[in-house]
Amino acid sequence: EAQTVMRAIKGFGTDEATLITILCTLAEEDILPLQMAFSSRYEKSMEQAVLSETSGKFKRVLLLAGCDGVGESYAKVINSAVAGLGTDTKAIIRLMVTATPEQLDATREAYSRIYKKDLIRAVGSEWKVRGDFKRIIEALAKRHPANVNDDADIDYSADVRAMRNAVEGMGTDEAAVIALLANKSHKQIEAFREAYKIETGELLRERIRNETTGLFESKLFRETLMGLLTPREEQIAIYLGEAMAGWGNDDWGLISMLVHRTEEEKMAIRTKYTEHFGGDLIADIRSNCRGDYEDALVACI
Repeated sequence: EAQTVMRAIKGFGTDEATLITILCTLAEEDILPLQMAFSSRYEKSMEQAVLSETSGKFKRVLLLAGCDGVGESYAKVINSAVAGLGTDTKAIIRLMVTATPEQLDATREAYSRIYKKDLIRAVGSEWKVRGDFKRIIEALAKRHPANVNDDADIDYSADVRAMRNAVEGMGTDEAAVIALLANKSHKQIEAFREAYKIETGELLRERIRNETTGLFESKLFRETLMGLLTPREEQIAIYLGEAMAGWGNDDWGLISMLVHRTEEEKMAIRTKYTEHFGGDLIADIRSNCRGDYEDALVACI
């Protein structure tokens, strides 16, 4: 495949279709071996080769999908969100809500290696990242596989009682809400939501929404919580729909939510997209994007 990639980019013109077929459909475990094979054979990185022969949003998809592992890819998305003037809080929320503890661990390592900075400090130092929003983003960014117990038989009774204490009565204990959610895996949050519903007869997501809605409440904090309390593949589908809404696409949103998905995740995301928006994800990508960029995004999903 390294030879095929080189043939696609050398000489007169670039074979975009071949690049899409290879780089946008690679399994996560195949990315590093292809990088190493390419650099060993041609004495330059595959990223350098793709950078020199492609451009624009199409180039961005190829690089993040096939030239970077998930850690490097997500690190670059976060850096884009905090670099320069302004902060792309949507991009930060999307990744912190949907990334697994394993992916976040890889992202922290890659961010430190590429940018010589601590990811948590870099995100937390942004002016727009403050208050309860800052606290939950930093807590999510610290998630580590070693701190997550995916035992299916966990008893959530104590956590349900703690959450009721945090949201019932006068005011909301935001710190307690963050502590109860930030170190759980996506599967654990789903199980916790079900346990809360059984014990209280309430939907936790709706209770949290009501408790964090108001003139003096942080909209960004609430959006992060709502993302966490939505099943992961459904939330990814929602973010994809939002990225195509309005007058222009949020291209970082589209790319970051499409790359590095397993076949099982891709199927679930497409299904949830149809359930939520009533349309077909691939058809909507094709109607909102154009050319090689469109084909690359479709290949990712």
